[in-house]
Amino acid sequence: MSLGLVRPSYEQVRVLVHDARRRGRRPSAGDVLLDVTFRVRPPEALIDYLTAADEAS
Repeated sequence: MSLGLVRPSYEQVRVLVHDARRRGRRPSAGDVLLDVTFRVRPPEALIDYLTAADEAS
C-alpha cells in the first residue's frame, strides 16, 4: 500500500533523531500526577504541565 509519500533520506532521519534526543523526553500527565500524589512535585506542577501543553498546540 503506497501513500504517495517521499521516503526520507538516511541523513534526514539522523537529523530528526538527533533533534529529538537533544530535546529530551517530556513527562506524561500521568507521570506528573503520580509525582504530585507522592509529593515529589508540588501541585502547581500539574498546572505548569497543562499550561505548557496548551501553549505548544
